[in-house]
Amino acid sequence: MKWMRKKTKATISNSAVILYSYVKTLMNPLGNGPVPDALSGIYGAAVKLRNCMYDAFPFMSKATGRPAIGIGGIHAGGTGKTPVALLVGKYAVRKGYEVAFLSRGYRRKTRKNIISKPHTIDTWETVGDEPAMLHAALPESWLGIGANRYTNVKTMSSELSKKSVFILDDAFQHRKIKRDIDIVCLPPGTQVDTLLPSGTLREQIKGLSRAHCICLIGALEESATLEESRLNIATMFPKATVVVLNQVPAGFVNLRTGEFKRTLPLERPIALCGIARPERFIFLLKKMNISISAQSIFNDHHEYDNHEIESIYSNGASGIITTEKDAFRLKSLKLVSCPDIWYLKIDLGFCEPESETLFNRIIDRVLT
Repeated sequence: MKWMRKKTKATISNSAVILYSYVKTLMNPLGNGPVPDALSGIYGAAVKLRNCMYDAFPFMSKATGRPAIGIGGIHAGGTGKTPVALLVGKYAVRKGYEVAFLSRGYRRKTRKNIISKPHTIDTWETVGDEPAMLHAALPESWLGIGANRYTNVKTMSSELSKKSVFILDDAFQHRKIKRDIDIVCLPPGTQVDTLLPSGTLREQIKGLSRAHCICLIGALEESATLEESRLNIATMFPKATVVVLNQVPAGFVNLRTGEFKRTLPLERPIALCGIARPERFIFLLKKMNISISAQSIFNDHHEYDNHEIESIYSNGASGIITTEKDAFRLKSLKLVSCPDIWYLKIDLGFCEPESETLFNRIIDRVLT
């Protein structure tokens, strides 16, 4: 009977995970309607069943043997998860820890598990654009890329020092690996929405009760909205530490030469991006008083080709301004005739010193 109960639990768990994974592939919100609403209902049931299984049977989450910090969100894309993962990684390095990032490597061109050692130069084709960004910004770190993150944990553990930490990027819903800390990133404004695929939510907002720290991320100009959101979230989830971080434009980098400038050396460029929330990028450009001649918007993680970029120049554009994430995909193109492509470099900072102290105090729980 024990064997039958165990088998039943495993069957229910596997069915929930398969159903959850299948519906989750519909990442782009479809809007309201009978079909999207029905799919959202199926997806919501799968998420609820899956979370109930992990809550009821904690042994389903596997320990890494080292400190593990998860960075994630409840919205589909565009909430600042990767910059926060980098923020945590840099803090861990300052504390003397070896850092290993774990990521699925969404929209890369290979499915095999990849371990990228420190100071390796990665491409988006092999590891994904966001992991490539992480490794370039923190070259002394490790990367473990693959859908089965625990397999990479076991592989990397034999090579990592004992004083090391695993940082899981985009992993709030990835409960197969046990985390010591869960950090969730939210955009400014209301968090009310429907579940995928009719809306943008990966799970209901009550899922934030699992978070140890909640980061509200937006531009300096959105400070009032961010603070209002902080107070509301802190009231709803009193056990979590809630902090505000600001996206601060640092300057512009030339894609071809790496030259850095504080001001954009282009007049009326075309704004090009393939990110989850393009309106955020356009908003920042306008706040910087950058006059753009046109917008060229693609889906998140878009794979550019030479024809797309060269056609922009054929229309008489003075140049292109894009995001750092898009820059990692554009670098793989041979754009001999398109030298004037610059990307906006954005720093992430705390709105006030007290917020940084609270945030670091959470990390210090596991990084002694």
